[in-house]
Amino acid sequence: MKPGIDPKVDFAFKWLFGHEKNRDILMSLLNAVLGYSGEQRIVSLQVLNPFSSKESAEDKLSIVDISASDHQGRQFFVEMQMVSSLLFPKRILYYWAQRYQQQLLEGDNYESLKPTIGVCFVDGVLFPGANCHLRFRPTSEPDHLILCEDMDLHLLELPKFNTPPSELSNSLQTWLYFLSSNEEFDMSQLPAALDTPEIRKALDELQKIALDPQARAIYESRLKKKRDDEHMLRYAQYMEKQGLDEGRRKGIQEGRQEGIQEGRQEGLQEGRQEGLQEGYARGLAGQIRAFAGILNIEVPSEEELLKLSNEKLIESAKQLENQLREQQLQPRLKK
Repeated sequence: MKPGIDPKVDFAFKWLFGHEKNRDILMSLLNAVLGYSGEQRIVSLQVLNPFSSKESAEDKLSIVDISASDHQGRQFFVEMQMVSSLLFPKRILYYWAQRYQQQLLEGDNYESLKPTIGVCFVDGVLFPGANCHLRFRPTSEPDHLILCEDMDLHLLELPKFNTPPSELSNSLQTWLYFLSSNEEFDMSQLPAALDTPEIRKALDELQKIALDPQARAIYESRLKKKRDDEHMLRYAQYMEKQGLDEGRRKGIQEGRQEGIQEGRQEGLQEGRQEGLQEGYARGLAGQIRAFAGILNIEVPSEEELLKLSNEKLIESAKQLENQLREQQLQPRLKK
């Protein structure tokens, strides 16, 4: 069965797909996501940054990546992002560019560059309304010509996937169900779509985490970090919404009162603008408190932050956002 271990938690995800001994599972996942068949299919894979439980125990981030190359020289990176972030598009593009340019050594020519393909699972929604599997490539408009086949980014937003086991029709849907479902599986009575050698092996690996005291302890600490980060981001979103709602209400009220003396329409507009400015300030304050919480630094009170000008709040929010981005990228820069 699936013994209370969520494969979306970074430690469990890299245990499953980052172990050298689990290369068959990783190949199955990549072939499913990328739709590879025939000559394109990955048949041999080298994991370039094998899983280490010690490194995972010391990791402070909610992002995990797996780097690999196949028999054709194609470069892959696979990651699970446990908490969705507005920084994602810039970060993932930067990481792709870094991986792509690292292929060239001094004196090499551009012909030696191989495709670099990113597969990113996100336990959140960054693009509401779109499909759960998004593919990004550099194309022209309006003709949709592909500039270069070497860039290929796949984003899979797990909360959007809701296909039941009885309707799973391909290997990608099977893997998405495995990753996104919290269901407990009876290994003796697996649904037909899940009864494959790769899924069975993945379930066995989750069982090993559950039964290993050290691995279980690391998993629990990473799960707690995931929940804390989710809470802080939800708090920031809540504060931003509350601030804007309050600003609108106050703006309408003040606009009406001011309109009695100076003209209803003009007063209403000015009042709305003033109220929206206050709401905007509260939203910025919420973001600052959320970023500070994730970075584990002293969190100023909302009252203290609202004494600052909007310009100061914007500057503080950007500084903390950049600090968080640098912290997220630092482990990769050391690789």
